[in-house]
This record gives sequence, C-alpha cells and structure tokens, in this order.
Amino acid sequence: NLKARVLRDSAIIYTSEISSLKHGKEDVREAKLKTECGITLRNFTDFKPGDIIETFKVMEKK
Repeated sequence: NLKARVLRDSAIIYTSEISSLKHGKEDVREAKLKTECGITLRNFTDFKPGDIIETFKVMEKK
C-alpha cells in the first residue's frame, strides 16, 4: 500500500493513499529521485506552495 502525507509548516495535515503517479503523461509505479512527477492523493486537492509530500509504504509485520 503506497501512501503519502502532506506537511505544511512542519505539521502533518493529511495522510492518504496515492491515487495516481505520473511522469509526463505516462502512469508510473515509482518516480526516480530528483525527477519531476505528478501525484494525486485520494480525496485531497488543497495543495499550497511550500507543502511537502512524503511518501511511504505500509508493510505487514510477520
């Protein structure tokens, strides 16, 4: 499960699943470091300049 959280002024304001990730117009499963990409989060559109997006993967511990 790929998830992301949005930080604004060092506070987490939203955590959600990643709905889509694009490089150019192409759907991708991952983005390389220091490349531009587009990300859509489920039920969140209120991005502001300066927001930070952190992505993470939730793994089940066995």
